[in-house]
Amino acid sequence: MQTGDRTQVLPEDAIVIGLCVPLSGQNSIAGLVTRKAVTLAIEEINAKGGVLNRPLALLPLDSEGNRALAVSNASQMIDTGVVAIIGAVSSSVTTEIASQVTIDKNMVLISPRSTSPVISSMEDNQTLWRTVASDIYQAKIAAEEAYAQGYRKVSTLCVDNAYGNLLTEAFVENFLRLGGSVYQRVSYPELESSELNFFSFKGYVAQLFDSEESPDMVYCAMYTEASKISSEMAPYLEAHQVGVMVSESSYRDNFLNNADEVFLSLVRGTVPYSLKEDETYQQYEAAYRERYLGEEPPALTATGYDAVYLLALAMEAAGSTDTNQLKQYLGEVSGPTGVAVTASQWEQAIDLLRSNQKINYEGASGKIDFDENGDVTSGNYAIWSVKEGSFVIEKVKKFPE
Repeated sequence: MQTGDRTQVLPEDAIVIGLCVPLSGQNSIAGLVTRKAVTLAIEEINAKGGVLNRPLALLPLDSEGNRALAVSNASQMIDTGVVAIIGAVSSSVTTEIASQVTIDKNMVLISPRSTSPVISSMEDNQTLWRTVASDIYQAKIAAEEAYAQGYRKVSTLCVDNAYGNLLTEAFVENFLRLGGSVYQRVSYPELESSELNFFSFKGYVAQLFDSEESPDMVYCAMYTEASKISSEMAPYLEAHQVGVMVSESSYRDNFLNNADEVFLSLVRGTVPYSLKEDETYQQYEAAYRERYLGEEPPALTATGYDAVYLLALAMEAAGSTDTNQLKQYLGEVSGPTGVAVTASQWEQAIDLLRSNQKINYEGASGKIDFDENGDVTSGNYAIWSVKEGSFVIEKVKKFPE
């Protein structure tokens, strides 16, 4: 553990929430900004009296993006006495934690960033939740956008795991339904950080164009290896005049700063999007900027912030930190029939709960109404491109339509 968090001293009376994300290695950027958002929410709640008259505390353990280490971390958190775990980043890590630890231990696991549809179908005894939408929505919006842009023949490239395979499969299904054609479907192995510098993607990229006709677009679902892949794919894109579309995992500054310029000039992508004009998001953004020296909150951080508030409100509604009570009340504190409240209305929310009234938590990331699988049921995706070295939001699409 590189961050020293395994030796963290926790207050004796604290209600402890675990955070299992990569704080070093591949995907650490996503993990670090998630920790910032989660920490902000905990600090805000503690400043208003905490939960059940007790302070919240965070136990963050670094998974390094490694499944085995994440499983070990989750077990250690449970042994330490956490009431719930927030995590992970990668869908394949989240499903591993759930299947190996949290389902059997009856521990709530809520992910702010894992988007694979496989999470929806797990038999989890209501222990697995997420504040980010399933990729069934992202795939549909991406396919419709590609088709609307005039693309009819695509090849796909993805990381071979629960995230890449199921997102790509859903994209292909939607693109075919619209009348498009799919040529090559290529996947490459999920890599550890230590393997990435020595791995060549050239053979996988070449397969995308290994057909009688070249595709007119390539759809990609990649992690931090996207920058390296972009350099190996750019000559093909330029030679064959092919467009490229990527998923939300490429909407990061390290991709923007390191990807091939030709690739960046052609790429368009999708990302879950919090509407900047919404007052709830504006309050979150202002608080984040104040806490972190003017830094703008990156994409998919409000989902971590909301995960903390949902857990805290569920505990207040239940009057308990018991897992079975948490499972019942997580959905109830964000149900559409309650009185709408936001993070800035914490005291009002507590008053309502203590007078046995229902509340409907409206998140910084948007409305959070859970279905029977613990999935959010509505939201927004932005379609983005890159202009003059910066991400540019071209349009925003709602789901469901």
